[in-house]
Order: sequence, then C-alpha cells, then structure tokens
Amino acid sequence: MFLPDSGADAFVTAVMAGLTGADIGTSGVILFYPLRRALLTAPLTRVPDESLVFLFALLRTAAPDTGALPPATMITANRALYEQVRSLGGYQYPVGSIPTTADDWRAHFGPVWQFLADAKRRYDPRGILTPGQGIFGPPPAG
Repeated sequence: MFLPDSGADAFVTAVMAGLTGADIGTSGVILFYPLRRALLTAPLTRVPDESLVFLFALLRTAAPDTGALPPATMITANRALYEQVRSLGGYQYPVGSIPTTADDWRAHFGPVWQFLADAKRRYDPRGILTPGQGIFGPPPAG
C-alpha cells in the first residue's frame, strides 16, 4: 500500500504494535520504505498527493502446521488494513491479496477512472485482459 508521509509513522507504529508472528507467518515479510512521488511516473499509478510517500506491505505466509493464521483470516486482515489506508488517504499497490470490487476500483482510480474505462473498451472490447482482478466487474464465466 502507498501511505502519505503525513500519516505513515503513526499508522505503521499502530499496525506493528498489534502484529504477532501468527499474523504474518513464519516466512512473512514486512516492507516499509520511502519513495519520492515525483519518481512514480507510471500511468495510472495512484499514490497520495504528497512529495514523499511510503510503500508499506505485509507479505503474509500461511504455511500449514506453523501456527500461522488461516489464509481466509489473513485475507480479511488485509482488507481491514486496506480500509484503514484508504481512510488515511493512501492507496493499494494493486497486486496484493486484498479482495476488491468494481466499486473499490472506481474509488481507487477516482479522477482517472473514465480514462481507464474508455481505454478498456477500446483496446479490450471482448474483456479478456486481466479479468481476474475484477476491475470492471466479476471475471467472465468459462
């Protein structure tokens, strides 16, 4: 997730204070590092509107028989963190395990949603590219 600099310290401190080994699993990883927003120039990348943003990721693992939380519980926790990040003015880095709906994606892309939707219709009229992300609704059956 991309956090605004103005809220990153308090948010990460609170999250870390509540984590246990079971929350991230025995080989889970936590990433937290600063990025200058000006260097994030990929089209449609959504990041907070501050000169410095932080990437924060809990890369959880749920290996069997290690005392880790069940995968479904970890996914629910990912969604809860995502909701907190959104209320802070942050955005998800859209490759993680956060269940999202088409409405979530519309909110995520905000002012560039129409541009993205138009490009999707133009370049993927049959809806075959990235259907698993659910950006434009549920993936087609079959």
